[in-house]
Amino acid sequence: MSAHDLVLGASSTMPVIVDEPTADGPGPGTPLLVCFPSAGLASTIVGHHAIRHLKLPRIATVRCRYLPSAAVIFDKRPNPPVRIHGNKTLAVAVSEFPAPSALMLPLAEALILWARKKELGPTIVVEGVLGRAPDGAPQDGPEQGSPGVGPGGPETWGKEDVMGIAATPASEPLLDKAKVPVLVEGIVGGLTAELLNLASIIERDLSVVFVRTVQPGYPDYHAAARLVEILDRVVPGLALDPKPMLEQAEVLERMLKEAMKMGKTVPTPPDAGSEIGPSSEPSMYG
Repeated sequence: MSAHDLVLGASSTMPVIVDEPTADGPGPGTPLLVCFPSAGLASTIVGHHAIRHLKLPRIATVRCRYLPSAAVIFDKRPNPPVRIHGNKTLAVAVSEFPAPSALMLPLAEALILWARKKELGPTIVVEGVLGRAPDGAPQDGPEQGSPGVGPGGPETWGKEDVMGIAATPASEPLLDKAKVPVLVEGIVGGLTAELLNLASIIERDLSVVFVRTVQPGYPDYHAAARLVEILDRVVPGLALDPKPMLEQAEVLERMLKEAMKMGKTVPTPPDAGSEIGPSSEPSMYG
């Protein structure tokens, strides 16, 4: 679909991916990185970091009447809540909002079919999952446990901070190259589950990398930096530097400490970790 069909795409009840004119977009073999909100917002942070570092232009938008009515301001320009940036090195599907449960399957279908139409390379889905606090105690509140992974989730990973799943046998070498342990048994939910199932059915090269995060309600830049380290091993020419994210983490930690000293309450964004059930009201994530 071309940009001339934008109005039609906006009124559709199902997600429609609208291509935009670009001179140097992704082509055959280009990896696709999928970054939707998850625990600690690690995945969305990674998506933003890749777009900024590689200066990826917006190449497509996802249009649907049931997506949040919001414009995400990025580099002084408005962007729809679900969009795709990319060039010959990497394509990134990114959103700041959890996908509504009713749209998870059709959105997964739209992304998988779009990637196949463009003859893109492997699809890599990144997601943060909530583990335990550093002292070993379970997290309190609505984010307790692992939102994306069931039995065999973060609490059974041992000392591992990352875990992966390959949709097909052909996808396993990517996880091996990234030195990511493979989840043997478990249950995955949400948009990630739909992407995994569809990729396995049509034998599409797709892998998921989960990272453990222990910061409910706040952006976890340390978890995002861990994902960047892994992506650098598997995406040729990526060369993402995690240092800017770690610097942001230090700033965030100082801010929280000062807030506690002053006895002030730091606003907590709505839960973006769970992809099961309807999404909450649209909110911006810093």
